[in-house]
Amino acid sequence: MLLVENFMAHGGYMWNDRYSGDEYVYGTDPNSFLVEHVGMLSDPVFSFAEGEGRNAVFFGRTGIESTRRRRIGSGAD
Repeated sequence: MLLVENFMAHGGYMWNDRYSGDEYVYGTDPNSFLVEHVGMLSDPVFSFAEGEGRNAVFFGRTGIESTRRRRIGSGAD
């Protein structure tokens, strides 16, 4: 938990501000690296720092089971 507290103390809260609006910060298209390499993945995948959830949606649409995680209060809520 110290790592998370350290992160939040050094700018982690900026993500709450960034994701608090109505528009998508990074758009709705999945990360291009994931699209290019999706054939190398198998169930389940663990998607860290998922933000607004665009990559998790991509995994679901391609039939790959995924679990997403993020520590910030705004975004994929």
